[in-house]
Amino acid sequence: MAIGFGSDKKAQNFFKKSLEINPDGLDVNYFYADFLYDEKKYQAAFEHLQKAKSAPKRDGREKADKYRQLEVDELLAKVEKKLKKH
Repeated sequence: MAIGFGSDKKAQNFFKKSLEINPDGLDVNYFYADFLYDEKKYQAAFEHLQKAKSAPKRDGREKADKYRQLEVDELLAKVEKKLKKH
């Protein structure tokens, strides 16, 4: 999945600001990990996926959280595969 910000530098700044606001959030950590994966920063992606996996449950968002966690698991498998190669 790709999210467009206009430039990688802008994306990095938006993610940093979002993480300042919600450092343990499921969505921000997942999407930042996805960005980092695309940037070939696999160890950093792994770390943010671990945060996403342990993100607190959100009231009223149970179904969304369930499906986002499945996406986290899929990306985590890809990241772990890349980390084993390096």
